[in-house]
Amino acid sequence: TVTIGGRVYPINTDFRTCVQFELLTLEDRLTPENILTMFYGSNWPQPYEEAIQKAVWFYQLGKVEQEKDEAKRDLTKSKRSYDFEIDADALYTSFLTAYNIDLMTDSIHWWAFRELMFGLPDETAFKQRVYYRTGDTSGMSNKQNKHFEAMRTRYAIPERGKIDRKLTLAARDAAMKRYVAQRFEETYGKAKK
Repeated sequence: TVTIGGRVYPINTDFRTCVQFELLTLEDRLTPENILTMFYGSNWPQPYEEAIQKAVWFYQLGKVEQEKDEAKRDLTKSKRSYDFEIDADALYTSFLTAYNIDLMTDSIHWWAFRELMFGLPDETAFKQRVYYRTGDTSGMSNKQNKHFEAMRTRYAIPERGKIDRKLTLAARDAAMKRYVAQRFEETYGKAKK
């Protein structure tokens, strides 16, 4: 549950909600209305702006603000490590193999899902993709480097939308938060304090 306007409301905690939230954000199709519907169903809590802020807070694993050092880091050196759409098959098989969790039928809290996703064993298909996207090739032989770069190309994530840049997770979450605030302002005008 979350507290909005002094009242407690249930929030949709299933990982599928946050996956959908992230995909819509990356595709620049997120609206205040679909945020409220995804997280609260048809019973939208008021004030709406606070309800949206709580939804973003939930997506960000309950963090109030991103680390300031993380946000100031040179983002051009970071690589995006996953994409829920592109990696759907690898995530499914990796969760099934490592945890015996069927992502098509099992319900998992978003926060647990994120911990499990990044805690997958290195030999799983998902973690292999992450490794090739973000790994360092310095110190590799020419043959190893050539293979690594071929795999990096194979698993590359194409750009899409406004948020899809080479970002760290914290910077990506912060960019999504700014994007949601901008969309809210475009739809409802400047928020009253």
